[in-house]
Amino acid sequence: MVNARPVKTVPGRKRDWNDAPWLQKLHALGLWPGSFRPDAEMGARRTRLRHRAPLIAHRAPHILHMQQALTRMNIQLREVLTEITGVTGQAILRAIVAGERDLVKRAQWRNPACKSSTDQIAKALTGTWREEQLFILKQAVEWYDDDTAKIRAGEAQIERPCAALQPRVARDAPPPTLPPVQPGATSKNQPAYKVRAHRMRFTGVDLVAVTGISASLAHRAWRRRGTPEPAA
Repeated sequence: MVNARPVKTVPGRKRDWNDAPWLQKLHALGLWPGSFRPDAEMGARRTRLRHRAPLIAHRAPHILHMQQALTRMNIQLREVLTEITGVTGQAILRAIVAGERDLVKRAQWRNPACKSSTDQIAKALTGTWREEQLFILKQAVEWYDDDTAKIRAGEAQIERPCAALQPRVARDAPPPTLPPVQPGATSKNQPAYKVRAHRMRFTGVDLVAVTGISASLAHRAWRRRGTPEPAA
């Protein structure tokens, strides 16, 4: 099998019955590379990885719904928190949904690692409580939790085969110890399982050590190609 996409712009030969023999001849003469076909083990793993992407895309609108509901109630939580899906943001959102209206109590849900102070968070939480927006916020949080549970269940299905995969890179010595994670190399969509360790063990290459590549990005790169390249 070959991929016909690169010859899409070639003039002429636009019919399947005429195009197929031409591509076959090019491939037979070694002028056209064959398509990548993963084996059964890698194919099953890649299918699980690809299933995770639409789940994350489906969860994203619910985050926007939460942000819109807060904004329409004049609650400027995004001004003091980097992400409302973080530890502090989720704790505050769940307190609001549960009926907590005390500004000081809600601000005390602040995570110690949060850069904003308790007073700043309390000031950002000063707004008007509108029943219709609280209802939208509650449903958005429920949908977000439901999609997150599905993503975590899918990641569990990915991690077990990853742990059982044997390294496909021949080496005389065990792979080197992973360097420490770079500060700030995190992502809200980062997989719960240890993508970095599995990829390092499997390929001998630590992509996360490259500046600008997070575990989430390395996860997507691994999804697109089944057979890893040997380490140099």
